[in-house]
Amino acid sequence: MAHSAEKLLFDMREAARHVLRFVQGRTEAEYLEDVFLRSAVERQLFILGEALTQLRASDAATAAQIPDERVIIGFRNLLAHAYTAVDDSRVWDIVQTSLPDTLKAVEALLPD
Repeated sequence: MAHSAEKLLFDMREAARHVLRFVQGRTEAEYLEDVFLRSAVERQLFILGEALTQLRASDAATAAQIPDERVIIGFRNLLAHAYTAVDDSRVWDIVQTSLPDTLKAVEALLPD
């Protein structure tokens, strides 16, 4: 794996970890009420999706090992280009159900 791919995976891991730390101990209602929290989560999800987009361009085989690769990149595009279509409850669901699996997949691809 190229150094650049490793860096992108590191960025993805850190973004996912940040999101999970931001929402730890929070409820969906708290998330929905807190514009700062929502903004922070969306920014880190954007970074994760952008890093995956760049990874796919530079090392498609590694990117393909991330579950829901296309969905993650599509969500990044939604955040960047169609922010009015962002459903905060859906973001909460992604963070609670999909993000932990994404983080595990990314961690498995990083060298020790």
